[in-house]
Amino acid sequence: MVKDFGNTHHLYACQRGSIRKSTALSRSSLTTKLGCPWKAVAKATLADGRKWRFELKTGCEHHEYHEGDSFDSRPILSTEHKAFIATFTNRAGISNREVATSLRDQFPGVVFTMRQIRNYRYHLRKEAMAGYTPFQATMKLLDDEGVSYTSKWAKDSSGSDTTKPEGLFWTYKWCETMWA
Repeated sequence: MVKDFGNTHHLYACQRGSIRKSTALSRSSLTTKLGCPWKAVAKATLADGRKWRFELKTGCEHHEYHEGDSFDSRPILSTEHKAFIATFTNRAGISNREVATSLRDQFPGVVFTMRQIRNYRYHLRKEAMAGYTPFQATMKLLDDEGVSYTSKWAKDSSGSDTTKPEGLFWTYKWCETMWA
C-alpha cells in the first residue's frame, strides 16, 4: 500500500443547502440559501483497498431540483438588459445602485450582481473613448471642435518634460475675439 495516498474523504452538499449562522457583520443577499438537505460522501478507505465509494447521507433522498441553478451560478444579463443599462452610460451622476434599482423596476425578477452592472458600464465608457485615456479623449474632443487649448506637462527632476499632464487650459474663439 502507498503510504501517502492523499485525500480519502470528500463531503458534497447542495449549493442551496447548509444554512448556518452568519459570522459576518452583514451577509450578501447574493448568497441566498434554501436549506436543501442533500449531502453525499465519497470515501477511499484502507479497508476497501483504497477504492472510491460514493454514499448518500440518510434523510437526503428528497433533493429538490432548483430551477436555474448551475455550478457556475453567475447570472447572465440579456441583450435587452444590457441595452437598458447602456442608456445610463453617458450620465456619470447616476450611480450603479440607481441603475440597479431602475433595472429591477423595468424588469421585475431579473437576476444580476452589482459587479456586473459596474463592469458593464465601465466597459461601455472605455469603448466610447476608443482606447484613449480620459486626458487624451478630452484633447481629441477639443481638436475635433476646433477649440484652442494649451496643456501643461509635468517636469521631472532634470527639468525635461514628461508624458504626465498636469493641466489643460482652453478658450473659445469668441472669447479671444472679445479680449482682443
